[in-house]
Amino acid sequence: MTAASTAPLQWNPEEFDTLPDAMRNARRWMVWKLVENTDPSKKGRKVPHYANGAHRETTDTAADLRQLATLDEAIAACQGGAYTGLGFALGPDWSGSYWQGVDFDGLSSRQNLAYLAEELPGYTETSPSGDGVHAIGYGRAFETLGSNSSGIEAYCRGRFFTVTADNSGIHPPVCLADFVESRLRPLHRPAGLETSLTVPSGVKVSPEVVRDLRSALWALRADDRALWVDVGHALKELGDVGRGLWMEWSSQSESHDPLTDARTWDSFKPTAIHYQSVFHKAQERGWANTGTSTPAGLPKTEAAEPIEVTVGDVFDAEPPAPEFVIDQIVPAGVVTLLGANGGTGKSMLALIAAVCVAMGLPFMGRPTRQGHALFYSAEDASGVLRYRLSRICRHLGVDPQEVQEQLTILDLTDTDPALFCEVSTGGVKSGAPTAAYDKLSRYVEDREVDFLIIDNASDTYDANEIERARVRGFIRSLAQLVKQRNGAVLLLAHVDKSTARGVAAGQGYSGSTAWNNSVRSRLFMSEKNGGVQMEHEKSNFGPKADPMQLQWTADGVLAAAGAMPEIDGINQQIDDRNKLLILSMIDELYMRAEYIAPASNSPVNAYKMLQGEKKMPAKICRSTMVTLLRESEREGLLIKEEYPGPNRHIKQRWAITEAGKLRIALSASSALSATT
Repeated sequence: MTAASTAPLQWNPEEFDTLPDAMRNARRWMVWKLVENTDPSKKGRKVPHYANGAHRETTDTAADLRQLATLDEAIAACQGGAYTGLGFALGPDWSGSYWQGVDFDGLSSRQNLAYLAEELPGYTETSPSGDGVHAIGYGRAFETLGSNSSGIEAYCRGRFFTVTADNSGIHPPVCLADFVESRLRPLHRPAGLETSLTVPSGVKVSPEVVRDLRSALWALRADDRALWVDVGHALKELGDVGRGLWMEWSSQSESHDPLTDARTWDSFKPTAIHYQSVFHKAQERGWANTGTSTPAGLPKTEAAEPIEVTVGDVFDAEPPAPEFVIDQIVPAGVVTLLGANGGTGKSMLALIAAVCVAMGLPFMGRPTRQGHALFYSAEDASGVLRYRLSRICRHLGVDPQEVQEQLTILDLTDTDPALFCEVSTGGVKSGAPTAAYDKLSRYVEDREVDFLIIDNASDTYDANEIERARVRGFIRSLAQLVKQRNGAVLLLAHVDKSTARGVAAGQGYSGSTAWNNSVRSRLFMSEKNGGVQMEHEKSNFGPKADPMQLQWTADGVLAAAGAMPEIDGINQQIDDRNKLLILSMIDELYMRAEYIAPASNSPVNAYKMLQGEKKMPAKICRSTMVTLLRESEREGLLIKEEYPGPNRHIKQRWAITEAGKLRIALSASSALSATT
């Protein structure tokens, strides 16, 4: 067995800013090397090493613990190119607690498992394969769930997890033991999960119904033996979905025993009782069906009357156009999301926006609506904020005394800054604003705030970032703070590593799509063209603004890039030429059946495959390559194409479109004419 060939990666500690502090600061880090399997049909092995180069042969011993490294030390070991990636050691920390891990594999072929993955607690990220998810937690020990056909594994000792920080969650590690024992153990069996939410009886269960069933079950007492059996019979028709719900609910009982209850479930037979009876039983005991799905025959809890919108008089009483606090990019009355990788400058940019709105100055050339601004800082302390503001005021030529009258800065770094958290009432989980939210609400009302900036989402949102209902509740609660004055909210958020590198086109956010769907405007910052570029990736109130190129000034302030049209034009010509060269090389390899994978972490990605080509421009780095491919895909010159691999698994490859081939041909023709 030989080590798989991998080009050295440019490891940067800032790429792991989305990791929670508890993991970053834990001395549990190591590295691993991918070694090919002698059987090409099987996966390679991830061989663990310590950052000092020694092979890791034992786990969970005092000697093992002494050799584990810091995050920075592990990254430094990877920078030499001898290792494939970072690893985090699970197991006891000798204080009575354990570092835990849950691994879901093959999500694309396991719909039930993919749905369950959205509820994983703790820190979560996409696994290296791209088709799984890891969760890392910290708490009490539990019995191992080893590898089998279910696609579920769970450990709190004797293992390490790879760490990619891709599509990473914003949650700190929490104890996974309850989730493992009540939710995963009942599903962890050799038969595996059903690959569809369609159960043998033909009943198709939507995720909304599953969620409402779980809510209804929390209103019932699992200690009532007769009720316990009736509910089991009712849920039996739902197959493994019903089994998971019933076993989770059964864990409330003091007499709960996972093995005994599992045997009881196996004894149930589908009867004339159907899963809808669970809703009836719960409503008889006072449960209110407030979910988005309504099973047949069940009334919803009475809700507030909707506002009926009149249409007939829109010509006679012309409706006002949408207002903006910052023209085109920050609309009034709603939340705007600004995503960027750590260290890109989003906090600096937001402070500049706050000062511009406070003083009625243009922001990067865009008109503002003057008003009182409030900056809620959960990330940077007073000293850092004061330093940045001194530079900003000098750069904009404004008097700090005048700014102070229209700008409120709140430092929350020494207290709990969470504005929204998960709560449980009568066993039913939901989201709710916190005491800190109430205090902020009073500040907003007393200061008559028109522009509220929240820095940032990971510190102020204390719930599951992929739970859509929670995310919507958080975003709506922020909008309510400024609704009375038709103000605007700018919410800052970290993004995952792949997005920051420009891989995930059009997805400048992390977590559930609810983050994108709930906000009305979304901005994304990235390092590009020797400076910083801000792109307007979503707009519900008009056309998206053109990308804004920014640059750092000598005094450390972000400013609009200077007007240099002739240089910009030359740079654009170079980018276009390099783009078409890359596309032509991809097409040549495609015709030779040497396919290039769109995934940047693939061993056959574009950067690795094209390095040996003679036409490859000398100064094309990895990030520039990703940017050019992203632009080509947006322009319709390049597409992701599926094809069957050697083992019949469906894979993806880059393919040049007809429009792309035409552009390549025209470019070659123009070059020939110019030479002639």
